[in-house]
Amino acid sequence: MGMNHFFDTGRSYANSLGYSNFADAVFYALSYLRFPEKVSAQTVQSTIAALFVAKDGVHQPMPHQAYGKTANYAGGYYSPWPEGTPDFDRMFFLLTGLKVEEQESGEVYITVRATEYYFAHPSYIPGENEKWLAEKAKELDLSDLEAAAKLIAENKVDGIKGAKEYETTLVYMMKNTVPVDYAPRVVFSRSRSIE
Repeated sequence: MGMNHFFDTGRSYANSLGYSNFADAVFYALSYLRFPEKVSAQTVQSTIAALFVAKDGVHQPMPHQAYGKTANYAGGYYSPWPEGTPDFDRMFFLLTGLKVEEQESGEVYITVRATEYYFAHPSYIPGENEKWLAEKAKELDLSDLEAAAKLIAENKVDGIKGAKEYETTLVYMMKNTVPVDYAPRVVFSRSRSIE
């Protein structure tokens, strides 16, 4: 999924609400910026340009508007949708695949596969994953988040279900650039909920 994907419509959450996939791009930018209370349209646009590859290297002008259920927009500034987002401190990722391909042109493509595990706060009614984590945390004599981090790092998550699976391909331009330009760009990204 390069940047041009955001100007299409298709099977996405944004499209189900009647928006172009650019609503997804705004969400990615806000997520990357850790959901600040207020961020300028220019910052969102430059963040998206820095994160995603543009077809033929040309970034199209982006429509700036409010995207209900995703982001508010007023006076040239975006803000997160008030219903909130998941608690990033309770979200964990297990690396399940890694592939690195170096091209003669100097581009390095890295494809990463990961499974996301999310554990709701103990104040919520616990689901199966939260019950499992509470038991493991007690066995390990750790807090729930410390136990989750340890178990994910050690790939000891048999018996629980991940929330989503991700696959992302990044490209690094390694030739004819200076180290500051090595920053990765997203070429392709997809996720699916685990049912």
